[in-house]
Amino acid sequence: MGAFIGLGGSFNQLNTDGHTVLQSLALPSFFMWSNNLDLAPFENLDEGGFWNDVPGPKHAAVHSGGHFDYVPAALSCNDPRGECTAIEPVAAELIALFLARHMPLARSASNIPINLVPPVVPLTPNQQFYGGGQFPGLEAMKSDRACKGITLRWVEDAVTGSRQLGP
Repeated sequence: MGAFIGLGGSFNQLNTDGHTVLQSLALPSFFMWSNNLDLAPFENLDEGGFWNDVPGPKHAAVHSGGHFDYVPAALSCNDPRGECTAIEPVAAELIALFLARHMPLARSASNIPINLVPPVVPLTPNQQFYGGGQFPGLEAMKSDRACKGITLRWVEDAVTGSRQLGP
């Protein structure tokens, strides 16, 4: 494996020690979870020190929605969802940026920064048809008042940081 992605994992409910599982990750890792105890009571990796157990490089996207907000409603169970509909596309966009950073394509000239800000990609008028409208979820979240935002955090080598996504 070249990278690990965990969406809303309940590592504290594993039949084995979740801390040991997370400590064993020796590859770039991306996690997304809700810190909303009413909508997702078991997935907050900050509680119990689970996030601290993950060796770097690592990214976390923490939101206040429901457990299944990052997958289409038709594919999830009947658990309540959060109000921010932008979380679903934002999850896909952040994962794509994370993978492009840690597993870049051989011919790609895009350099994805540690903070996962999408790069500016100049497009010709002909390319605009195919490549225009990039990262619509990240753009939509900026003005969506239903979104409480996402806190994106990272640890890579000696570099740590965070940024807020959303209004």
